[in-house]
Amino acid sequence: MDSALVNAVLAAVKNVMKMMVHQDITHAEPYFKQGNIAFGEVSSYIYLVNVETKASVSVSFPYDVIKKIAEIMLPPGTNINGEVIKDLTQEMANMFAGGAKSTLEDAGLRFEMSLPKLIAGSSHEIKHVSKKGIMMIPLNASIGPFFVEICCVENRKTE
Repeated sequence: MDSALVNAVLAAVKNVMKMMVHQDITHAEPYFKQGNIAFGEVSSYIYLVNVETKASVSVSFPYDVIKKIAEIMLPPGTNINGEVIKDLTQEMANMFAGGAKSTLEDAGLRFEMSLPKLIAGSSHEIKHVSKKGIMMIPLNASIGPFFVEICCVENRKTE
């Protein structure tokens, strides 16, 4: 796993959660998980690709945690329904991956970034760039836990 990518994603998550949700984030020890089943009810993932690397970054939230994020970020009186939750989950993934992309670019590593994909429901599967080497990072805020996953593989060069 590319430590620059992992560190960039963690920094972006901490920054976005502090600036947008007013939450300090802690994380447990990252580990490599088995399988693609998400740990939350609603997830979004984004691909980051360059000549040498393909990576996927996902975020999964328990429903009550993303609802609390919506309550903090959105104006009072906003109808926080399923569509708002889905849109916000995708936007959180976009901000996390976009922040990481910016940090990596500052270090001279250029990536193209896909649009966020949404998956919801119990026991949903995240389509990472590989079924192996998925790093799980359990995160916690005062509003509850959520999960970031990162998967990174070498991009095969065609000649």
